[in-house]
Amino acid sequence: MINCLKKENIEWIAMIMCRIWLRRNILIFENKFYSPKQVIQMANEGLEDYKSAQMSSTGSREAVVSHGLQKKWKKPGLDVVQANWDATLDMENKKMRVGIVFQDEEGEVLASVCDVKQHVDNLAVAESMTLWRAIEMCRELSFSYSKVIFEGDATVVINRINKEGED
Repeated sequence: MINCLKKENIEWIAMIMCRIWLRRNILIFENKFYSPKQVIQMANEGLEDYKSAQMSSTGSREAVVSHGLQKKWKKPGLDVVQANWDATLDMENKKMRVGIVFQDEEGEVLASVCDVKQHVDNLAVAESMTLWRAIEMCRELSFSYSKVIFEGDATVVINRINKEGED
């Protein structure tokens, strides 16, 4: 796409893809449905926000007003770390890819991990292994467990972790 399309078109495509992903997450986690027309409208608004943020000459890290599907990042609290984690699975090659990002209360990246693991053929296992790696990193980086928020999109894993009793 980079070689064939103009920058504006690539930005538009990226914004639509982002909104489709956010639409999916909101449907799964909040049981709210947005029509394709609403997704396009929110992509337009998001693109306007993005362009205005790019033109900002202040250099400050001011938050851009969010619309529709995009949720404004909220500070987790003083001295709190947020760990965002996700995994993808290549079933054909039985290979998983891991992504973890740790941010402080201002959104500054403290650490990140990208990794590949072989011999994995179950998405729930891949997501669980990724969360486990995020927890291990907290220990390695000396983050206090009581001061870390773990955020992921693996409903099955999250529901089982939050379930009382053994699973």
